[in-house]
Amino acid sequence: IATETQLDPTLTRCFGFARALGYGSMIVLNLFAIIGTDPAILTELGEAESIGPLNDAAIMSAACDARTGIVIAGFGAEPIAQARGAIVVRNIALVRDVYALGLTKSGAPRHPLYLRGDARPVLYRAKIAAMVASECGCDPACTGALCANEMAAKAAACGLSWDEIAREA
Repeated sequence: IATETQLDPTLTRCFGFARALGYGSMIVLNLFAIIGTDPAILTELGEAESIGPLNDAAIMSAACDARTGIVIAGFGAEPIAQARGAIVVRNIALVRDVYALGLTKSGAPRHPLYLRGDARPVLYRAKIAAMVASECGCDPACTGALCANEMAAKAAACGLSWDEIAREA
């Protein structure tokens, strides 16, 4: 398991990909507040405890930060990660495109440990804000920094079903 001073194999791979893509730094965020090597602990703890009260806010804060160059998902094939990852990716896609360095057989973003070293980002989930903006006839730049609640309200004001937009995007 990685610490603030020691990289684990996953973060070592992420660092290599960041460097190969020309980035001088990276921010790695976990879908869950609990960090470990056995996904079974997440099920044992339950959803609220495994996600934690601040994890979603931390993820969205990083995704919305103008200094963030690219968001790459890499949660892999583990079923609990795929379920949570789908929610997190949908939320991030409210404000920016989400990329993957490869896909599993089921179509989830491949985990960094299971990628070729020459993997390059491919669009995984396009930004929903652009779709809402085009449907509403407003400037996409004005929707880029909106949170999920604001996006839902904007969609409703335009007569759009937010659930339908999120599902189709």
